[in-house]
Amino acid sequence: MLVSHDYEYYGSRDKAVKVSDLIAKFKDEVALGETVLIKASDGFEKNEKLDIFQKGFIKYTGADAPAFMAPDMPKGMHVKNIMWFSTGKTVFCSAENIIDSIHKGNEAGKGGISLGQVFKETGLSDSPLYILSASDGFEVKISADRIKMGCLCFTESKCVSLLLNGPDEEIVIKGLLTVKTAEFAGGKP
Repeated sequence: MLVSHDYEYYGSRDKAVKVSDLIAKFKDEVALGETVLIKASDGFEKNEKLDIFQKGFIKYTGADAPAFMAPDMPKGMHVKNIMWFSTGKTVFCSAENIIDSIHKGNEAGKGGISLGQVFKETGLSDSPLYILSASDGFEVKISADRIKMGCLCFTESKCVSLLLNGPDEEIVIKGLLTVKTAEFAGGKP
């Protein structure tokens, strides 16, 4: 669990986490680059140097969340409604914003999106095998053929879930936390 901080945002007190804490939590699962590409749900994209990015916060409650900001950063440099950000070979996604952005008001799509659409949007690399983990520690390996058909959605409690239908079995991963390519198995790129 990451430490939450109170963050003043246009007169409201929201919750935020330090970017450095977020990256440190997944230190064995990230391949960092020198820059970070941030994409907002309105299509806005921003490149930031990794060292500057790690000094900031991700605000995760209130208006415009998730949002990248820092106390000493001019408000015009903040990025609101983050859909995803990436560094090196690692992508962090806001499932809610990516689902909403891909469907842009299409009520039929409110149930979820295919993980293949997420891969296409974020540029996550192809792999013959993926390792998926949930917040409760559950982990499963899924082939490339099957994973792209998985449906990323929310449960009633706003928990990110992935539903994978198959010829022999159905797999439901509640609390989906990470999707890694096989090259990251064991934390090694």
